[in-house]
Amino acid sequence: VYLLEKKAEYLNVERFKIYTFEELLSKVEDKNIIREKEDIGKLDKLIEKVDILPILNKDEVLLDIADIMFSRRE
Repeated sequence: VYLLEKKAEYLNVERFKIYTFEELLSKVEDKNIIREKEDIGKLDKLIEKVDILPILNKDEVLLDIADIMFSRRE
């Protein structure tokens, strides 16, 4: 439920409305989280290549997991 709420927050789903689990799920599923790459320095480029950055940024990892979990697979 936390991941579902986190993804809904990121997607700007109305916060003060009461949703059933199914309603909230329908609002966020199949909506991918798109993050723009920032202009990064040399150290950040190195960290990105080593793929350590996702480990260091818990919110980014949680959003990626929520995106995978709450997307319909065909």
